[in-house]
Amino acid sequence: MWFDGAGSEGRAYDWEAIMTVVERHQPHAMVFNMGRPTIRWVGNEDGLAKDPCWYVTDSTGISIYDDGQVSLDSLRHLPPECDVPIRQNWFWQPDDAYTLKSRDHLLAIWYRSVGMGAGLLLNVPPDRRGLIDELDHARLLEFSAELTRRFGRPYSAELVTLPEADVIAHFPESVLFDHIELREDLSSGQRITSHTVLAGDRVLAAGSTVGVRRVHAFEPVTATELKIHISGDGAALSAVRVFRTGNSEVPGVEKLPDVMNEKSADH
Repeated sequence: MWFDGAGSEGRAYDWEAIMTVVERHQPHAMVFNMGRPTIRWVGNEDGLAKDPCWYVTDSTGISIYDDGQVSLDSLRHLPPECDVPIRQNWFWQPDDAYTLKSRDHLLAIWYRSVGMGAGLLLNVPPDRRGLIDELDHARLLEFSAELTRRFGRPYSAELVTLPEADVIAHFPESVLFDHIELREDLSSGQRITSHTVLAGDRVLAAGSTVGVRRVHAFEPVTATELKIHISGDGAALSAVRVFRTGNSEVPGVEKLPDVMNEKSADH
């Protein structure tokens, strides 16, 4: 259920009445950002999250037109959703095909949203026929095919937890890879505050939060075992997977046409 804060600045709503209707007809719906939300806005319309990417917050941003925050009544589990249109506009326009994001730009967004542990809402509007534009359709197929090529054949590790929050990831045989995906055990909430991945003495990747997944790219390495140091009270991993993609760098976010730069994230 989408409640858009843009245009809601200074307005008051009867959220009790609104949410009563939502709960009557769609009791399990995800609710975006306002009312009684279950997910929150990441804070920009570029589709980009940042590290750390925390799921618990005491406030949310509301509108792209200002930087104000709305305080919540308590700490809430509201994972961020990264929303971004596939073109310049949220609704289909006949003259903005030149703003269609490239495959690599969409990959850059994926790494900085899904790969950061956030959700991604990629807006693809129907045209005036009520159909997905052929150019958008082709770009989506190109984008999804590349994701499948990169991440469709994972190598899963067996995990052994050692004292002081170290985790050893064992592979059944020597594996050549250039990406790793960490998944956090969230049964007691989001606990990991930092992580470092090592192959022998070589640091492959490091960062702060993990959440549902954290994806890192690096120069290819061959290993049968990795050591992962995690910090945070009660921190634990549920899975570690590696991939041989043939790509050792995360694509950069491409410069957008000026008309698309209303409010960009600092990435």
